[in-house]
Amino acid sequence: MASTQPLMHKLSPSVDRARHWKPFPLRPTFQISLIVITALCIIAIEVVVQKSGPSYALVLRPRDGSGDFSVGADFVYLYLPTLLSVIYGIAWTWVRLWLPSCRTST
Repeated sequence: MASTQPLMHKLSPSVDRARHWKPFPLRPTFQISLIVITALCIIAIEVVVQKSGPSYALVLRPRDGSGDFSVGADFVYLYLPTLLSVIYGIAWTWVRLWLPSCRTST
């Protein structure tokens, strides 16, 4: 005699797992990591502001008085903020990209 249970009940662990599946950008670990990165950026900006003194200008020139920046200081000043902003923006855009599809599927 054939079983009268529907196929869904036989496969309930995998079906249940598939029903509660979330895309990677909407998983709590990814979103919590973005929130932590945001908080660390805020803290880093505040530290730089406090270290810059009353003139609110962080001086990156060498102590010997020459006006030339080192390659590392030049990279940190010119390219690193842009690079970090682009990566950070892409991560939040990835989260935003998945939100409408998850609202319509439920």
